[in-house]
Amino acid sequence: MRRVLSSGLGLVALESYLGWTIMGKTNLLSEKEDTAMMVISMFVREATISDLFSLEVLGISDPVEMKSKKENEYLTKLYFDETVRVNEDGRYEVSLPW
Repeated sequence: MRRVLSSGLGLVALESYLGWTIMGKTNLLSEKEDTAMMVISMFVREATISDLFSLEVLGISDPVEMKSKKENEYLTKLYFDETVRVNEDGRYEVSLPW
């Protein structure tokens, strides 16, 4: 689950898959209207450097895996449709898959 924290000073911290990101407006005065400051800091706690290049970390998965996931979802819905019934009390019952 992603978390969002607000500083109350116009800055917001957002937890992403790759770590925390801080964004928002500051009260600093500047001569330019389009001033932007980018600060990048990386703290690797539990991940290895090779994990940073893994597409699964970003939520991108292999299409073959997605197909099998969709197939499992389809089979689960099919099983649900075949086993769901309404009992004498008017409640829905579904058989367990094992």
